[in-house]
Amino acid sequence: MDYNFNFKFLFLLLVFSCTSSEQNQKVFYTGSLKSIMHLGDITGNISLNEAITKHTYGLGALEGLKGEILILDNQPIISKVVDNQIHISNSTETKASLLVYSYVDEWKSIKVPDSVRKMKDIEELLGNYANSEPFSFIIEGKVKDLSWHVIDWVDGDNIHTPEKHQNSGLKGVLNTRRVIILGFFSRKHQGVFTHHSSNMHIHFVTDDKTISGHVDDVEMTDDFKIEIMK
Repeated sequence: MDYNFNFKFLFLLLVFSCTSSEQNQKVFYTGSLKSIMHLGDITGNISLNEAITKHTYGLGALEGLKGEILILDNQPIISKVVDNQIHISNSTETKASLLVYSYVDEWKSIKVPDSVRKMKDIEELLGNYANSEPFSFIIEGKVKDLSWHVIDWVDGDNIHTPEKHQNSGLKGVLNTRRVIILGFFSRKHQGVFTHHSSNMHIHFVTDDKTISGHVDDVEMTDDFKIEIMK
């Protein structure tokens, strides 16, 4: 038996498999909710300049958990709490402690039944389009109610819990406002880039770009659409 030939064949097969896996990957992430919660790691893992290339869509938390990140087609929308109010900027120089992102050239509209309006129903609907890989999606339209928060972590606090994260910073509720929502769906990344009780992680921005943050809960009106990445 030619062991040298077999070794070369296995090596080439391994290289091909790795390359194929990388080419098929559509959603990328750096940092994780687990490392934040269990290790208290809120350092900056990646700058937005590194992630943003062509048709980049992403969301996450700023370095130090000092705000929320939303990226829509290369345009960053950074929301921070300043003097107990939301401050929006578009800087790409900042770093993220958690960032999940994708590069999307085209989106595909999906049919939304009349019964789908609430967040749990949207998650169930998106599950019908899920396979083994995560994907990003966009919701555009008018909300009936949208509960949100922008995290503003206390310096030096090393005890992380989901409740403290949700209650840290600024919270609010929108009614009858038009929004753009970006989300990521995955059944395999709970505790990584989705919370332990959900297969989705979603952020929003109002159509006038004055309010942006993490979506805690949402109910849409009849006037909305959902698109998923191709």
